[in-house]
Amino acid sequence: MASKAQLRPPANRKQQMLGEDRRAQQAIDTYQNVLTAR
Repeated sequence: MASKAQLRPPANRKQQMLGEDRRAQQAIDTYQNVLTAR
């Protein structure tokens, strides 16, 4: 994955970071849902 990020032009870096933020938020939401479901 690191090599792919290096090959990408800097213009796509913002988009990639946004995608990672979305993925992290999804993981947090899922974790919170599991906690509240108990």
